[in-house]
Amino acid sequence: MQHKVLSTKLLAGFFFCGGVLVSVHGNGRGRRDCARCEEAWKADDFIYVQTAGQFRISPDAKWVVWVKTTGDKEKDLRVTNLVLSSLTESREIPLTRGSDNNTQPRWSPDGEWIAFTSTRARPKPKPDTAPMQIWLINAHGGEPWALTELAHPRNAWSGSIMTR
Repeated sequence: MQHKVLSTKLLAGFFFCGGVLVSVHGNGRGRRDCARCEEAWKADDFIYVQTAGQFRISPDAKWVVWVKTTGDKEKDLRVTNLVLSSLTESREIPLTRGSDNNTQPRWSPDGEWIAFTSTRARPKPKPDTAPMQIWLINAHGGEPWALTELAHPRNAWSGSIMTR
């Protein structure tokens, strides 16, 4: 229980500081495995490292949605997906999967919906539609659906669409 409380406090500190969590070599206890100590760091160690960022705490402060970035060696690209983590219990729910880039999550004011930008394929897109669109997903899970069909990509957005 004490480990869980400490982990939650450390994680909350990263959320509020806008930090990025990075997983690196090691056993998680501050010491590296002896076999790995002899190995030099390679470019792949940095390219394919998993990172966590873009943390957004739910309006009720019980959940956090965040972006998990991983490297896909087979496709030679970085992939971003949304993950929902409980701040009150040990629970983690992947909201998106696959090789699409899903970023910039924003909570609805009532905490029921999460809007995000994604490059996922749209069903029957118009020919002039940008690859990056705003999507919406139920915070309790389910399939996301496209909210926009913009001709120009959205690089950043304020999430104000959720307040209307």
